[in-house]
Amino acid sequence: MDEPSGRWVKTYPEAPGKITHYSRVVNTLESCYKEINQAINSAINSAKSRITAASPRLESANLSGDYYNEFVNRKNNWVDDAENMIVKFGNFLVNLTSCISQAKAHLGDWQHKDTLWHWESY
Repeated sequence: MDEPSGRWVKTYPEAPGKITHYSRVVNTLESCYKEINQAINSAINSAKSRITAASPRLESANLSGDYYNEFVNRKNNWVDDAENMIVKFGNFLVNLTSCISQAKAHLGDWQHKDTLWHWESY
């Protein structure tokens, strides 16, 4: 009986390159996430401590008048803006987490594809 002519070949020969690519993407995104998260938390904590430290002194000084009222309005607007930015940064981190998850999914897909072989006849 004749031996079948052919050989086993990878179904996705480009898989090792894709695995390397998506591994780099995942590592880079995770590193960026950590850096950005630390920077955001540091900025938020710094801003909160400044607001907390300044507010009681000013508000307990029995100040009044148009200039003081304008200051309070601007301070409140600034606090609102800061809180909105905190929400935006939080949403950005959620989106970045989603990107990391998608990159990990692609990495997993290519890792699986790297295990697939098929018979190629001559």
